[in-house]
Amino acid sequence: MDAGSVVLGLALAAVMMFVVARPFFTARGVGASSEFGPGVTLLAEREAVLNALRDLDFDYALNKIPMEAYLTQRAQWVARGAEILRQLDAMAPPETAPLPKLAEAEAALEAAIAARRKIVERPPSPTCPHCRASTSANDQFCGQCGRALAAQCAHCGHALERADRFCANCGTAVAVKEMRHEA
Repeated sequence: MDAGSVVLGLALAAVMMFVVARPFFTARGVGASSEFGPGVTLLAEREAVLNALRDLDFDYALNKIPMEAYLTQRAQWVARGAEILRQLDAMAPPETAPLPKLAEAEAALEAAIAARRKIVERPPSPTCPHCRASTSANDQFCGQCGRALAAQCAHCGHALERADRFCANCGTAVAVKEMRHEA
């Protein structure tokens, strides 16, 4: 075995030992939730209190615990739940009025949506794919160049194939009368 292999093996072993031993030397405790924050911890505690109350009510309904114990335990759990809710309310940011920029952005967005809907509702007039001359929806041949016209979607004007049952552009169902034969 040459020296390069030994050095490489020792370096690899040192890196592996570091990776394996690293969790043992971190400062996090078992119950610490530093990466989530106090809000998540309080929400988890709230769920635990609700589950405990549900279990307590279920046990009382099955006559597993006497009424005196039920009342005292329920009062303790309700008090703990109220304290958690108070802490959660204290953490919540105060509600503020919407910013004027947000209202302007919403108005601009609504205007853009309305303009888009207006464009979609008005299908374009059909044109010849060869010479771009304007044609009627019922034409089978172009009046300008005389070539056969392909079928077009009545909703968006997209060219249709013979086997199409739905428009590939807008998804509208294709009526049988729209399917003109190409000559």
